[in-house]
Amino acid sequence: MPTKEQCDAEWWVEKRERRPNAPKRLHGRRPECLPDEDAAIYSAIEAEFYASLKPSVPEERSYVDDIIYCSWMLRRLDRTQVELYTFVHEHALHTHPDFPLGQPIAENPQSFNAIMWRYISLRKALKEAFAGFRELRENPLPFPPAPEPLPTETTQTPLREIGFDFSTRPEPPSEPAPEPPAHATLSDVPMSRPQPESADARRWHISGRVQGIGYRSFVQRAAVELGLTGFTRNLPDGRVEVYAAGPLPQLSAFAGILHKGPRWAEVRTVEEREESVTHHDGFHIR
Repeated sequence: MPTKEQCDAEWWVEKRERRPNAPKRLHGRRPECLPDEDAAIYSAIEAEFYASLKPSVPEERSYVDDIIYCSWMLRRLDRTQVELYTFVHEHALHTHPDFPLGQPIAENPQSFNAIMWRYISLRKALKEAFAGFRELRENPLPFPPAPEPLPTETTQTPLREIGFDFSTRPEPPSEPAPEPPAHATLSDVPMSRPQPESADARRWHISGRVQGIGYRSFVQRAAVELGLTGFTRNLPDGRVEVYAAGPLPQLSAFAGILHKGPRWAEVRTVEEREESVTHHDGFHIR
């Protein structure tokens, strides 16, 4: 009696025989390529970008890999758009010879809208990958300092005994510390601890495509790096609310980060206003 694995293998053979033009599965090929795509073309694009940009550190190679993948996906979308035009035009019930390009879009507008949305996302990701690579090339990451060598044990020759003359010479009297004048203020008295920086608070409302794409996690990481406290949360109207408290320079830098957002965000407007300082234990996502 055949086993389950043998039955499954026979079923797949019969199914492939019914589809003689189906592409065969190739094991060990590049995961970025579909079975009907030529992996050699992807390797050629990869070699071309690596020869042109010449990445020298792992961080630069990561950006170059993103550039290669986005370029490959844009080429795939070009082929997909041509095939979609051809398929819809040939399978339409009534074809109009004067409108070979407009008819497919009218027949299936959702598919073309999905392709155009994918185009916009990939072009934005490609632009950010180039910008990140350029910024990393101009401002490379600092290398960590080399660890200090551990002290080695050395055998020292003991010094000869030295004698001391313990005389009974009286020590000079210590002068008392001068007292601050009666009219001295707090600023005239030296403090042993520096005064903390004054804290301010701001509240922002960000609108656009900012929900469901990791915008709040992006805001939390930026606030923690700048040493700010507060919270961020989604609003029912599709906006994101951010409250942060801390020094004014850090708040200004934080506002610029909110305008940029993560890779897949699309920030349209950012409303900012001053708020009273409220104590928060860290920066949280609500």
